[in-house]
Amino acid sequence: MDIPSDNTLRNPYTGEVPQLPYPWRGRITCDPAPKRPGTPDGTSTAADQVDSFFGAVTPSNFAVDGETVTYTGPDEWSFRRLILHYAHLCVAASGVDAFVIGSELPGLTRVRSASGVYPAVSHLVALADDVKELLGDGRIVTYGADWTEYGAHVVDD
Repeated sequence: MDIPSDNTLRNPYTGEVPQLPYPWRGRITCDPAPKRPGTPDGTSTAADQVDSFFGAVTPSNFAVDGETVTYTGPDEWSFRRLILHYAHLCVAASGVDAFVIGSELPGLTRVRSASGVYPAVSHLVALADDVKELLGDGRIVTYGADWTEYGAHVVDD
C-alpha cells in the first residue's frame, strides 16, 4: 500500500485521480470497485484481477540455503511472492510457532467472479495450505480477518 501522495493512480472507489495516499490495505479491490459503474465484480474479469494480485508464484520458486532465501520464479511482485518469501525466511530462521498470511482484506475477499464465488478467499486458502506445508506440522497458519468479514457477505443482487 505504498502509494505516495503525488501518485497518478485512479481511485477504484470514486474514479478520481489520485488515489488516497498510503490507504488501508482493506481498500484493495477490483477496479472499478463493486457497486461502481463498470465494475467487473460478479464477472470473470474480477477473477482475472484477483488472480493478478495473488500471482502465480509457488513454493518451489524459492530455495533456502542456510540463512539465504533465493527466488527464481515469475517476474512479478505479487501477494503470493511476498507471503511465500516471508515463509521461506521463517524456514531459514529455523521456524516459527505461528504465521499470519494476511489481515483485513475485506475489499478483496468480497470481490466475486460469479454469484457466491469469491476468488480471493480461494487464493487465501491455497496460500495457507502452501505455507502450512513449508512450515511443517504443529505450526499455526492463519488469516486475520477484519471484523466485517466474520458475517455473511450480503449483496444487493
